[in-house]
This record gives sequence, C-alpha cells and structure tokens, in this order.
Amino acid sequence: MDIILQCQTALSSIAFLPFSPNQRIYWVYLVTAFLVGYFFYQRAQKKEGTKPSLFAYMMYAFSPKVYAHTSSRHDILFFFTNTIFQILTLFAWFQWVQPLISQKTQLFLGSTIPILSQTLSSPLWASYLLYTVVVFISIDFAVYTSHWMQHKIPLLWAFHQTHHSAQVLQPLTVYRVHPVDNFLSYGVAGLFIGTSTGFLQYISVTPLSAFNIIGTDVFTILFYVVGYNLRHTHIWVNYGPKVSQWLMSPAQHQIHHSNNPKHFDKNIGFALSIWDRMFGTLYIPEDNEAKTIQYGIDPKQQRKYGKFLNLYTQPFVDAGDWLIQALKTPQQHTRFWISTGVAGFAFVVVIAELGVAYQHKQTALPQPNPRVYLENLTWPEVQSALNNGTTSIIIPTGGTEQNGHHMVLGKHNQIIHYTSGRIAEELGNTLVAPVIAYVPEGNILPPKGHMKFSGTLSISENTFKQLLRETAQSLKVHGFKHIYFLGDSGGNQKPQEEVATALTQQWNQEVSNHTQVHSIRPYYFYGGEVWLKERGYSNQAIGSHAGIRDTSELLAISPQGVQTESFKSHATYEKEGSNGSPNLANKDIGRYLIQQKIQNAKLFIQHTQNK
Repeated sequence: MDIILQCQTALSSIAFLPFSPNQRIYWVYLVTAFLVGYFFYQRAQKKEGTKPSLFAYMMYAFSPKVYAHTSSRHDILFFFTNTIFQILTLFAWFQWVQPLISQKTQLFLGSTIPILSQTLSSPLWASYLLYTVVVFISIDFAVYTSHWMQHKIPLLWAFHQTHHSAQVLQPLTVYRVHPVDNFLSYGVAGLFIGTSTGFLQYISVTPLSAFNIIGTDVFTILFYVVGYNLRHTHIWVNYGPKVSQWLMSPAQHQIHHSNNPKHFDKNIGFALSIWDRMFGTLYIPEDNEAKTIQYGIDPKQQRKYGKFLNLYTQPFVDAGDWLIQALKTPQQHTRFWISTGVAGFAFVVVIAELGVAYQHKQTALPQPNPRVYLENLTWPEVQSALNNGTTSIIIPTGGTEQNGHHMVLGKHNQIIHYTSGRIAEELGNTLVAPVIAYVPEGNILPPKGHMKFSGTLSISENTFKQLLRETAQSLKVHGFKHIYFLGDSGGNQKPQEEVATALTQQWNQEVSNHTQVHSIRPYYFYGGEVWLKERGYSNQAIGSHAGIRDTSELLAISPQGVQTESFKSHATYEKEGSNGSPNLANKDIGRYLIQQKIQNAKLFIQHTQNK
C-alpha cells in the first residue's frame, strides 16, 4: 500500500471517530457532556441568583473567546496531523502490544507455575465483572504512572509541555499530545493491561472478556457519558470534596491545566482520584476558583509555543537544553540524571514491547510436527507411544462448507488440522486423530443453511454424534485415557459436548475405566469476536461467517485458500454466502487469533489433566 492510499485510509478513519463508541469524541459522549455541563451551569446560576437559560449556556459553552483563539485553532490542526501520524505509525504497532503481552504472560505462567492454571472458577457474570474491573483499574493506574513520569522527569516534561501549552481548553485539546508522550503512554498501558489480563485469563476456567456494549467496556462508557469531554473545556463541573476523593471531576482536570504554581503537578489521575490521594498529588478545587483559573505554562515558555510547528519541534530543543546544562554541571543535577535513568529504562521497556510486536508481524506460524498426527504413524509406532505415556488424543472436527466467494470449502478443516497439531506438539504426549470433515451443515432436502450453496456436504446431527461416539470408543479400546473433541465450527460444539458428557458418565460406571472425554469449549467460544470489537471493529465489519475473523485465520495458515480479488465487503449472506468485511482481514490478525485458540485449548487440557 503506497503512502497516498495509507493517508486516505487514515483520513477516512478520522471521519469515523465521532461515530465510534470506543472513541472519546463519539457524538453520544459529546451530547451527554453538553447536557451534564448545562445541569451544573444551571446550579451555578441559581446560586448566584441569576435565571439560567439554554441560550446563555450555549453562548458560554461555545464562547468565541475559546473556539476562535489561536490555541484552539492549533488544537484542531494538531488533531488531524497527529491522528494521521499515529494511525500510520504508532497505532499500527502498539495495537499489538497489549494482546501479545497478555498472551506471553499466559505462556510464561503456564511454563513456571502450571498449578495455578484455571483455578478461578466462578459464575460467568462474576468472572466477566472481575475482568472488567481489573482492566479499568489497570488502564487508570497505567495512565497515572505515565502521566506522573511526564510531570516529574524533566526530559519527559519537555514533551508533555505541548499538551499543557494550550491556553484555552476544548474537547480536541485531549489530542494535543506529542508523539513522544504517546509513545510512553501506549507502552505503559500495554504493559500494565497485558500483564493483568494475561494473569486473569491464565487462572480462569473460562476465557474472559470485559462487559461490552457496542464494543466498549461498560466502565469506560459510563466514564465518557458522565461528562469526560468537559475535562478539556472551561465548563466548570465540580463533584465536591467527598466524591472528588474517589472520582476525578472535570474541574479537577482543569486545575491540572492551570498556570498557577500551586496547581502544578496536581490531579494527575485519569478517572479515579485514589492514585493522587495515595501519592500526594490530589487537589480538590473550590468553586470560586472557576472564575480565576488561567491555562497554559510559564509565560516565558508559553511564547515558544506560539507557532503550530513549535508544538512538535520545541520539546526537542528544551530537552537538548536540559541535557547540555546537566552535562556542564553534573554534580548539581543528580536528580536529573536519576530521573533520566528511570525514563531511559521505561523507554527500553517500551522498545522491547515493540520488538515483540515486530516479531509477531515478521514471524510465520511454525508448522506442526507431522509425527503428532495419527494418520502419519504405523500401528507399532502408536502402540509404542501409548506404552511411553502418550495417552491423550485430540479428535478435531471441521466441516466442508461454503465460505462465500473468497474462501475454499475446506477452511475449517485446514485451520483445525493446523491448530490441533500445534496443540498436541506444545503439550507433548498427545496425538491427533484425522480431522472429521463431515459435520452438520444444514438440512439436505430441502436444502437449508450452507446446503443452499454448491459444494457443501452435510450429515445429520445424530450421524455426527454417532461418528464422534464410535471414534472415541475406538481410541479408548487402544488405551487412550484423555480424549478431546476440538471443533472449529459453531455447529459442532453442542453435539461434541453432549457426546463427551454422555460417554464420560457411561464409562465412569465401569469398574476399571480410566478414560475421560472432554469437549474443548474455550477453543471456539473465545474465537476472536470480542477481541476484534475491542480493537474497534464493528459488528457489521466482523460479520458472522467468512468475515474478518476466519478469513484472517486462513490467510495466516493457508493463504492460497483465500482469493483476495473476490472480497465483497458487507456482503449479504443469503446472496453471497458470507457477510462482514473480509477485505479488512490480514495475516497479523490471523496469527494472533490462531495463537490464542491454541493457548486456550492448551490451558483447558492442562487443567483437566491436573485434576
């Protein structure tokens, strides 16, 4: 993709920001901020004995003194230039940091303390609530940590001054952040969130996700709805001393932008005030401060940010000046060097995170060892494996179904053949039975479901169950003790679970039985839809069949099975056999989703064998 096309894509992304619920300037959040501001404006006017009016509020809220100010015009221009730059560079890399760290955390814990694997067993709603709370707190503490560093470390403050140089506040001021600032913030957030979610996913019996509404977790939505966008305005919304001990009000953040020395380095937090209270940076404002507050930085420094380009370039000049001064008189700048060392270490960590992302983008998926597949062995080799402790086996189920204009009929078979082989190889002492490619795909006569499209092969659910049952019985006779059904298609899941439950109950009644049958639910039911929503993809783009998810997976495993020239974005299933936006699929997404499937199944199997 050439640079012009990339810029066009970035510009179109900007156009959709006000219509994306996971974005701070989503139109609903702007409207609710306006209404919250009006409520507090009415209260303030009534206290002063003035009759409030909507017209007066609108004149106050959209004051020309604010929106016609040079600083405000710089905010608007900075919003476009910085957003395009980040979409083309920083975001393209950092979007992988958090999920990959989460994945690496699970792998590390699995190899060091396997006993903790899947020890958290609680109702699904409770697990999801815990996950949502942990993610929200992780984000909030990550923001506080990086923000604290940007205020307390001189070299980082040089870049953070770009944000604080705003002399008026309006909602787009939130985007007035130097790329170096964002580099640190994204890295700290990715580390904190990835580590905490990886730990939770590792100890949980069920793969988790946050409580989401239209692709955004409920706490974030609530925080944005109650007036987040007022933080970067002159509209005074003060929660009062009691609530402000816990939640950061817009007024507290406005104090944070004050050029009054007594307000410097105060109210560093994002949503919660607890970190400021813990670390001594909390400042609870009085309502009478609303009329006297002025925004910006030291007047001498402020003049340096009068031109738009200086928002990008001046921080490098200031950082260089501080460094030169410290080199001239090192004995007087011990604190500077200590803080610089801390900043340097933080940047090394962030660069290491990007190295993980780079490795993910550059490394092809490893091919499974062909010796884990039952069909590649002779019967004496199978018997020898059983005698030497290989008593677990995976029965993979795929399906031969239409996948729109762009993917081959054997998509599920190819994906499950790969993933089951990698699961077996990583576990050790595990083999893989041949893929069951005949599964229920809809009524045959009259044709329903996938059977309406040429090439689909279907069997009845009863036939599928009998096939599963007799395959498992065959393997039990040979001496396998742990038999696992692994399905790559949604229609396979319920029959697999029913057969696994029935066989286990039946065989448990046998005196000498040592065989258990399991259906690996986590492999399929955390197949990537939630993860894609968290990355900002809409339900329409993700689709329910042959959309972003499975197209990306096949691209990662067998790209020759995808005809990219046949992509039809937002296709209609009844006409095309697919829906969603497969044109948004790519190998990077596919590699991550495949690795996550393997990890989920592996943890499930380890848990059953540790019981």
